Amino acid sequence: TKATDPNAVARFHTAITRAEWLNGGLLVLVSIVIIGAIGLIALYWLNRHRSDHFTSRLMMKAPIVSSYMRNVSMQDTCKLMRRLLEGKVPLAEAIAIIIESTYEPATLQYWRQSRERIMAGGEPKRALGRWPLNKGERDMIATIQSVDQLAEVYGSIAEERGLMAKADQ
Repeated sequence: TKATDPNAVARFHTAITRAEWLNGGLLVLVSIVIIGAIGLIALYWLNRHRSDHFTSRLMMKAPIVSSYMRNVSMQDTCKLMRRLLEGKVPLAEAIAIIIESTYEPATLQYWRQSRERIMAGGEPKRALGRWPLNKGERDMIATIQSVDQLAEVYGSIAEERGLMAKADQ
């Protein structure tokens, strides 16, 4: 029988030894990956206010994570813009406040470039209607006639971005 055949027993023990080594190797590999991921998350959290930190750049290259973070950041800043404009804060000051409160790179770039274009004398609807806003959002901004309408538009953009962020989860 196979239980008494020395060659069969030797092959069985060899297979078990290989399986143990493979299992141990995979366990070590998975442990290293988990520890590395926890380390990156901790570094990202500790440096979350620095958009130039390598963990921020790494997170922004991950497709699902970057889309989610961009949508959440745009939602938050658009909500804030709506509140500031409804509170009669001048547009340039509102943008300056938003720049101080955001850290996501694409959103921060959007508001910085918007401020630069407005301060250079550009029309607000042209300065504000560009990436990372999608075509529909840019079209809404292109139709504004007053600051009150801009507040309403940013309110609806915030709602849309909130829905987009939920879809990305």
